[in-house]
Amino acid sequence: ILFDGEGERSVYVLFDNRESLMVLHDEDTNMTVYNVRADLLGLLRSLAASEGLFVWSPSVQ
Repeated sequence: ILFDGEGERSVYVLFDNRESLMVLHDEDTNMTVYNVRADLLGLLRSLAASEGLFVWSPSVQ
C-alpha cells in the first residue's frame, strides 16, 4: 500500500508473470489493469460480475 502526499492510498498488485499490474485507489470504485492476459481478464470479469460490476475496455481504432 502506497500513500500519496494527500493521504490517499493505492494498492499495486503485480502478478506472477510480472507483466500484469492491477492498481486500486482508495476512494475510487474502479481498478485499472495493465497488460492483462486473457486468462486473468476472464477471472476479473467473473469477479466483477459477482459484485454486479462490469469490465470496460476502450475500443481500439
